[in-house]
Amino acid sequence: MKNFTQTKSHAELVALASSAPSLRDYLQAEHRQCDLTIAAKFMSIDFSRQRLDRHILNLLNNSLIDVGFNEWRNRYFAGDKINKTENRAVLHTAQRVGADASIIIDGVDIVPNIIAERNTMLACAEFIRTDRSIKNVIAIGIGGSDLGPRFIYDAFLGDVSGPQVHFVSNVDGLDLARALKKCEPDNTIIIIASKTFTTVETMLNAKSARTWMNDKTDRFYAVTANPKVAHAWGVATDKIFPFSESVGGRFSVWSSIGMCLAIAFGADFYRDLLSGAHDADEDFKSKPYDQNPAILMALCGVWNRNYLGYQNHLMAPYDVRLRLIAKYVQQMDMESNGKSVDREGQRVNYKTAPHIYGEAGTDCQHSYMQLVHQGTDILPIDFFGIEAPSHNLDSDHHKILLANLRAQAKSLAFGQTIDEAKQDPFRVFEGNRPSTIFMLKTLTPRSLGYLIAIYEHKIFTQGVFWNLNSYDQPGVELGKVMATEEMMA
Repeated sequence: MKNFTQTKSHAELVALASSAPSLRDYLQAEHRQCDLTIAAKFMSIDFSRQRLDRHILNLLNNSLIDVGFNEWRNRYFAGDKINKTENRAVLHTAQRVGADASIIIDGVDIVPNIIAERNTMLACAEFIRTDRSIKNVIAIGIGGSDLGPRFIYDAFLGDVSGPQVHFVSNVDGLDLARALKKCEPDNTIIIIASKTFTTVETMLNAKSARTWMNDKTDRFYAVTANPKVAHAWGVATDKIFPFSESVGGRFSVWSSIGMCLAIAFGADFYRDLLSGAHDADEDFKSKPYDQNPAILMALCGVWNRNYLGYQNHLMAPYDVRLRLIAKYVQQMDMESNGKSVDREGQRVNYKTAPHIYGEAGTDCQHSYMQLVHQGTDILPIDFFGIEAPSHNLDSDHHKILLANLRAQAKSLAFGQTIDEAKQDPFRVFEGNRPSTIFMLKTLTPRSLGYLIAIYEHKIFTQGVFWNLNSYDQPGVELGKVMATEEMMA
């Protein structure tokens, strides 16, 4: 199987990278912003401050086709076992299909079971929401069992209409102790979210929570791909909500892992979240590359990482509701494509996943943005804005917020010359630092579902470029094994 270095366009792309115009030059073109901004569902995405043009994008897309992208994409959605090392399909997209879909695996249509699992979970969530005695939910999990629900819950915190959810992930006992301090055993339920139901941190937190509950397990629920182990631990069978082993933890918010969201916000909220992600699936499958958000994001990312040599990638949401997006995408991307061995088990001779970081704007402008503007490394950025404010305060709050977003993107692209700095060398900015602006019309469960899913598809696409299995995580598993050995030593 090919990687991008073996494609017909690779040599020309290498040559273009060494002679590409600066962003200052690119942005002089009269129609550049219009030409490189796409109208996606729920948002516009402006790629005009990426250091490339349509010719480079065409070459990158040719490379993508040359490495077999169309076949891989078809297999991805068809439920083929593209997770070669674990001999599994990749089924997180299947978790958000409608009842009219059909996905055949080993001769069985898996969709009816997915719909049944979803409906059972949502019915239980609605029952919990209507039980006035339940005020609190403690959601115990780590990694993908925590980051997705935590991010989405935080984004819509002001809209909680059910019990309050307290997330516990760290094995540091203080994390659990702080959550327990806010609750009482008789007004709290506990959801243990663990794909294997053996994760050391999660199960120790669950054990301590069970002690707090005086060893009564009737208020415990489990979300897992290993229901037998959950039942043996003490969770009643009718309080265990399974999902497939072929749903990776970092993509599992679309499965029963999202139960705490349905409890906090309701079944309609959760269905809207799934619907937005499914919209992104359909766009990824059907839109031509030059109007396809995930493919364009992937092309820009490969250009920055492999041709321009940028190691890091920042995410700067200029809306506090998205403040956890970098932490969430960080796991999805770095765990998926943070690999140095390709699908055939051969060590790669090119760079793979970038390092992903980020914090909310405008806070980030007063912390790390000095380095981003004048440091020795160039860090591409994804900026996020939302057209409509989320509050009724003075409209200047939102105007200044979005003005800062636009100013950061502009100043990073253009920089400031020695003449513009009036001969002050300390105020010279090289510029030429790429960014993309995602401007959402409003933040809703559906638009956030869409945004998350296009990042999932970007990760898939880049995995195809790099000929990686994006859906195993042996590096994570090694740490778990060694931690167990340390405890037993």
